Amino acid sequence: MSGISNITVEQRTEKGKGARSMMRAAGYVPGVVYGPGMKETIAVKVKSSVIAPFANSAHKETTRLSVELPDGKKELCLMREVQRDCISGKILHVDFMQLMSDRKIMVNVPVELVGRETCIGLKQGGVIDQLLHDIEMDVLPGEIPDAIVIDVTNLELEKSIHVRDLTFPASAELKMHTDEIVVTVITPRAAIEEAAELSEEEPKEVEVLAKGKAKSGEEVE
Repeated sequence: MSGISNITVEQRTEKGKGARSMMRAAGYVPGVVYGPGMKETIAVKVKSSVIAPFANSAHKETTRLSVELPDGKKELCLMREVQRDCISGKILHVDFMQLMSDRKIMVNVPVELVGRETCIGLKQGGVIDQLLHDIEMDVLPGEIPDAIVIDVTNLELEKSIHVRDLTFPASAELKMHTDEIVVTVITPRAAIEEAAELSEEEPKEVEVLAKGKAKSGEEVE
């Protein structure tokens, strides 16, 4: 489970497209803070240098933030939506969703593999194929995992790790079938095709050899 990071947001009174452009030029990102325990949505702005490390992280959907509001009150939040410029990738807008300790929240938890370099299946000639890169679940805010870490060191060729093989927080309710494969070690396609070609050639060689022996036998008689 990840720790909680602190950020401070400022009141946003500027309105309109022009005002938002000037705000971004000054190094700020416009945003909103909302949630089930708040009477109304609060328009805010946050320094780009403050929010960028979290928004650009692979764990952005599971990073819990203690957001200090303009009135000094703090709310535990998740970044729920990060809008970006489609060309530059620059952050244009961010939504902060308030978390309630007794209410589950839906999150996509990233899957991280460790032990790739020492994976038994690789030494056996296979390649690692990761089929799931995140796992969707409903979970209490206090139990949101930073990531699901899987050690593939002992994963052998043609073996798989399924969702059912993983460990999750006690409050987690998975939103996918537990039989789904997360990661497997497969035989490379080139090796499969080569084996298929060899299997097609072998009967022909046997047939040729058989004819040769029959002919040789006839000549001896």
